[in-house]
Amino acid sequence: MMVLYHLHNPTAPAFVTTCNVCHLDIETGQGWRCEVCPDYDVCNSCYQKDGGIDHPHKLTNHPSMAERDAQNKEARQLRVLQ
Repeated sequence: MMVLYHLHNPTAPAFVTTCNVCHLDIETGQGWRCEVCPDYDVCNSCYQKDGGIDHPHKLTNHPSMAERDAQNKEARQLRVLQ
């Protein structure tokens, strides 16, 4: 059934990320991810409240799909020019 849902709703995220602090869903491109731990994510509001102080590793901002696509496009163009 999920396959049918995603066929009819192609812009809906296939995988939902949950904040490890407040346990709410994180929208694509709106959170922070641990560079070391495989499944530690924090939403923007929790990150702004405590800055990830409770986690021992560095957190990096999730790029949105549009930002990721733009970065990939730039990288491809640079490779072509070289």
